[in-house]
Amino acid sequence: MGKSFGVLNHFIMHQNNIQKAIIYNAKKFSGSTPYVNHSSMALVRYMMSKSPADFEGFSEQQIRESLYNAEKKKYIKKIIRSSDKKKVVSIQLTRKGKKLFQECRIEDIKLARSGKWDGEWRIIIFDVPQKANYDREFLRNKLKTLGFFRIQHSAWVYPYDCMDEIELVIEYYKLSKYVLKFTAPLKRDGELIEHFRKKGLKL
Repeated sequence: MGKSFGVLNHFIMHQNNIQKAIIYNAKKFSGSTPYVNHSSMALVRYMMSKSPADFEGFSEQQIRESLYNAEKKKYIKKIIRSSDKKKVVSIQLTRKGKKLFQECRIEDIKLARSGKWDGEWRIIIFDVPQKANYDREFLRNKLKTLGFFRIQHSAWVYPYDCMDEIELVIEYYKLSKYVLKFTAPLKRDGELIEHFRKKGLKL
């Protein structure tokens, strides 16, 4: 049972990675027209040539199927038009696809774990009302996943600059009015430094 679940989980992750690559590239190509003929495989080959790292390890057939599924789920739409008496195709994200793109960006956020530390702490304090309990729990779990350390009930710290990444998370869940973020030194931070060093950060 455990082995079967592991295989299934690997399959799901594999499919999600292809879908994510499709979504990212649809965003990349939105507003521009790949001049390829009117066929899905031509579009797949165009994306593979422009973003080889995104599709490394995937076959043309796998990408084609994912492209079909993304269109079927209304994450993307194909735009076909004539140019020089030839049909060309481009792809764009739908509203649903743009939402998924933002979710993928949130999921893929990674914070710096090395480099010269300036001795100051990135501090996040939030007071999210009970009515937004789901979003509050999401923010708390996301900060923990990213590597923040909780120093009080709703106060979290991280050593390296990450304000742009945190702002992306806060804005996506519309929590800006409930969150205070700032950079400052902290007195008697020896235990904090030791905590992050044990986590592999080179402070």
